[in-house]
Amino acid sequence: MIMQWQTFIRKDAHKGGFKAESIFSLGGNLRLKVSTFKIRGGLTSVASVCKVEGVFETHALYQDYYERLINSNKQARANAVAEQHNNALAMVQDLLPAIEQQYGVNL
Repeated sequence: MIMQWQTFIRKDAHKGGFKAESIFSLGGNLRLKVSTFKIRGGLTSVASVCKVEGVFETHALYQDYYERLINSNKQARANAVAEQHNNALAMVQDLLPAIEQQYGVNL
């Protein structure tokens, strides 16, 4: 079973609006990140796996796990970001089999 490590919602200085991110420890040097942020025309929620190497996190494009979970045309206001992010977090358990298969871990 994975353990939630941290969740935060904050103002996004680069894109405007709010951004939410939850980080889960998958054991070893793997972390699952679920993020909700502003994109052109609305909000998107994505899940990605990164590897922790010392104080750095790395994510290899087209190699490490990445999945877009939810797209919406909502504005990036705090309550809309929080609602969509909670909906994305509800999908995490469904992602675990694909992550287990890709990384050869037992979650």
